Amino acid sequence: MGVPPVIPVARLRTEWASRPSFTNHRADRNNMEINTLPEIDGIRKYRRHLPHWRADGVTYFVTWRLEKSVVILEPDEHTVVAKAVEHFNGQRYELIAYTIMDDHVHVLMTTVNEQPLEKTVHSWKSYTGHVLQRLRHSTGNIWQQEYYDRIIRDSDELTRQLQYITTNPAKRWPEISEYSWCRIFET
Repeated sequence: MGVPPVIPVARLRTEWASRPSFTNHRADRNNMEINTLPEIDGIRKYRRHLPHWRADGVTYFVTWRLEKSVVILEPDEHTVVAKAVEHFNGQRYELIAYTIMDDHVHVLMTTVNEQPLEKTVHSWKSYTGHVLQRLRHSTGNIWQQEYYDRIIRDSDELTRQLQYITTNPAKRWPEISEYSWCRIFET
């Protein structure tokens, strides 16, 4: 697995626009399509601090943040998180894009094989939390308990979220020309 390739920020700003159009998804990477919310079979809802809507085989935009007591992720910690996010790609989920920022993570992905999103996110946060605690020689939570997720409703929303993820580093650090922890996956 290895570190994702460095993507020039200028390419991140434009690459999303050259992706194929998306219209109604069922986890077929060669014909990626997105369900609109009213047409999704078997939608489930639950609430913690935030509401969560679940369905099998849909595309999600997911964000989680560091605990307030954890200041930032260091470069080697970014790599730990990136490797964890990529680890089960193609088995439990299909990644579309991700960005590991210094205090939060964005992932655009599709669930497959009836793998619940909450188990996937728990796996990412639990594994990386333990590794980061060891690296920092610390105890306590690394990530906030709650996370934000949204089912992508249509191709326009997919395009907006992909643009948001891939331009996030340049918005935070306009002076950078490359960012190593942002990746777009081929579909």
